[in-house]
Amino acid sequence: MVDVALSGEVTVVEGTFLYGLTLGREIWSEPWGVPLDISANLGALHHLANNGVGHAGQFICFLNVEWTAFPWNRYLRTRFGAGAGLSYVTQIPYTERVQRDFRGSRRLLSYLEVSLSLNCRDLLTLIRVNRLFRDSELGGLEHAWLVGVLNHRSGGRGLFGDFINEDGEPEGVGEGSNYLSLGLAFEF
Repeated sequence: MVDVALSGEVTVVEGTFLYGLTLGREIWSEPWGVPLDISANLGALHHLANNGVGHAGQFICFLNVEWTAFPWNRYLRTRFGAGAGLSYVTQIPYTERVQRDFRGSRRLLSYLEVSLSLNCRDLLTLIRVNRLFRDSELGGLEHAWLVGVLNHRSGGRGLFGDFINEDGEPEGVGEGSNYLSLGLAFEF
């Protein structure tokens, strides 16, 4: 299975936007009979800022673990995931600079992700929108998922070292940057 996710993300910094594409490959399904799916993921994101400062590319690489057994799965298939890995940016995004009060950062930081996925076909059936379509028209949604994601990029509590501040002193990368997104994932 390969997942493809497109997402648009909005942050609390006005005039900024983030969009991207993530590809994932399942590497282990139901280890030791536990209802988990483990996948390796790569992504490319683009940060936009209306002020023209802080446009940046972001590349992510992470392992994701999804819990797949919920009591309501016969009505609405659900996945809850958590991932960890690395994030590299071509330049420090404007959003990150604002959130850190224009203190420094590093291009390579840790990446964490928490996600909730709902099967699109099940969701349309549950809210009874499926009555507007023939069953054959919804067949393509069998492998489509609506995904909500919280992305976190930070220094990993000192794991990624210091940056040099304006006074020439080393300073640790403090708080992280968070992005909340909504997207679609497709299984191939």
